[in-house]
Amino acid sequence: MDARGMTPTASIPTTASRPASGTAPTGAPRPLPTALSGAVPTWRYLGFLLAPGIGTYAFNAVTVTMPQVRADLGASETMLELVIAGYGIPFAVLLILGGRLGDRFGRHAMFAAGTVLFLLSALACSFAPSIETLIAARFLQAVGGSGATVLARAVVRDMYPAAQAASMIGYVTMGMAVVPMMAPVAGGALEQLWGWKASFAAMFVLGLAVLAVAWVDMGETARGGLSLRAQVKAYPVLARSGRFWGYAM
Repeated sequence: MDARGMTPTASIPTTASRPASGTAPTGAPRPLPTALSGAVPTWRYLGFLLAPGIGTYAFNAVTVTMPQVRADLGASETMLELVIAGYGIPFAVLLILGGRLGDRFGRHAMFAAGTVLFLLSALACSFAPSIETLIAARFLQAVGGSGATVLARAVVRDMYPAAQAASMIGYVTMGMAVVPMMAPVAGGALEQLWGWKASFAAMFVLGLAVLAVAWVDMGETARGGLSLRAQVKAYPVLARSGRFWGYAM
């Protein structure tokens, strides 16, 4: 109180009672690591956009180039259909298996291996001397592209808590939604400028960007998971989940 003993005065902390400079007060939450906090590097956003997008870009960008492929390689209509279906079918099947392979052999290893295979296949497509070579290279490209697409979601789940993971998965979904719309336009423009092989050159560049981001910013994120038998046993529980069917539909 003051001299009259009537008015209370605020207690001013002394230097000794103040927290040391650069340290958090007692009881304050400790800062999260960069991977889990709001400070997300720009290149990580780029990676989450491109990683799921390269697979769908490779499927959609070549559709507009088929007339020129037919003229250049002398392909029949049936063989041209295999250029598309020979990519789409293995890509869809391996989306189911890619997550399990990531659990078994590691996200980083499978992501890097798939992206490298995608790159090499894109080069093979660019220099394909025949329609048969192009179809075979497209099949291998689907195998590589599916890994990056499915593992991008798994990596987000590993790196971020549930609240922030929902936001980051939004970027992954954006890549999967926007790229198919832009791919035919980009493929047609590249064909007009440099021919049908330019689309595969663009795939190589995009894949190289994804691989660079993964090399710099993505370590091994897998922390173990359920065995295949345990996952199969959990399927009936999933099938009875109304929330699952709500999201799936």
